[in-house]
Parts: sequence; structure tokens; C-alpha cells
Amino acid sequence: MAPALLSFCLALLCFIGLASALSFDLAAGDIFCFSEDIPEDTFVLVKYGADESDEPISVDLKVIDPTGALLFNQAGISTGQFAFTSHLAGDHRFCYSARLLPRTPRVPGMQRRASIVLSFGAEGQDWDAVATADQLLPLEVDLRRMEDHVRGIHRDQLYMRRREDRLATMTEATSRSYVRTTLFVIFVAISTVVGQTYAYRRFFKAQRIV
Repeated sequence: MAPALLSFCLALLCFIGLASALSFDLAAGDIFCFSEDIPEDTFVLVKYGADESDEPISVDLKVIDPTGALLFNQAGISTGQFAFTSHLAGDHRFCYSARLLPRTPRVPGMQRRASIVLSFGAEGQDWDAVATADQLLPLEVDLRRMEDHVRGIHRDQLYMRRREDRLATMTEATSRSYVRTTLFVIFVAISTVVGQTYAYRRFFKAQRIV
């Protein structure tokens, strides 16, 4: 494969690859959480940060997996990063919280700016370290990156297909349940009308009205 074509393919795969970046302001007492639906066995690199500030506010970060287990819990963050591999597909929660330092009066307007960048799969790998550890040539590194990108895209497609299948199964089950409930309600309504009609006829006959 020609180097120019390989570079183009890598650029295209990087464009397709998933990454999330957010930045936001936190006042004392604020909590900011968001969820990321991550497939199983996906490498995730998390780069987090809180701006350098004289404000007496500490920014904390927690990362929680779909079962509620803590993957990361750091109080008083500044700038750093950590990585994990998802062992279970589903929503992973990333929660920032801001708190006043002890014996600090609350002053309106005090806040800190925080940020987070998520990189998935091949985008989060340290390819310089991989090249050094495996003694790879630049072209071999590019091929390895492309292979990991393709594998990640394939895994994401399979995950989305499984989710669509589960959703279709749930929709079908809900539709069947709705039909059964509707038929039961109709049956009860008709039975009630028939029963009331029969009771009224007996009453009227007993009263010699009919």
C-alpha cells in the first residue's frame, strides 16, 4: 500500500473514530454528570482537567460503570489522564462535582472551569510507546493503527446491531402485550354490557314492565 494512500485511509478512519470533548463551568455545590454508551471490551482514554484558579473550590471526578462500580474516583483534580477497558457494554457515567474548601465563605460568582476528553479504541492508544515496545517501523505502526480502527468500527457495528435486535424484541413484546390488554378490555366491556342487559331484562320482567 502506497504511503499516500495509507495516510488517506488513516485520516478517514480517524475522522470516523469516536471521541468526545466537553468543557463547562462549575460553581460550588454543582454536580455535572453525563453518560457515554460504550461497547464491551473497548479501550477508553480519559483526559480530565480543571483550570488553575485562586478560587477556593475543589473539583472532584468519578467514573462509574453500568453496574455502579467505581472505575475512577479522584478528589481535587487538576490535569491528568487515566485509561480503562470496558468489561460490560452500557452507559458509563462521568460525574464532576465542585465543593468549597473547609472554612471558606460562599461568595456569589465563584466557579472553576473543568474539561474532559474521551478517546476510544485506537484513538486513545499511545502509539509512540507501542512502537518503542514492539520495535515497529513507522509504516508498521500505521498499519497497526488502521487494524485497530477497523476492529473498533466492526465492534461498534456489532454492538449497535445487538442493541437494535434487543429493541426490536422489546417492541414486539410490548405490541403483543398491548394487543392482549386491548382484547381483554374489549372482552370485559362486552361482558359488562351483556351482563347489565341481562340483569335489567330480569328486573323489568320481575316488575312486569317487559
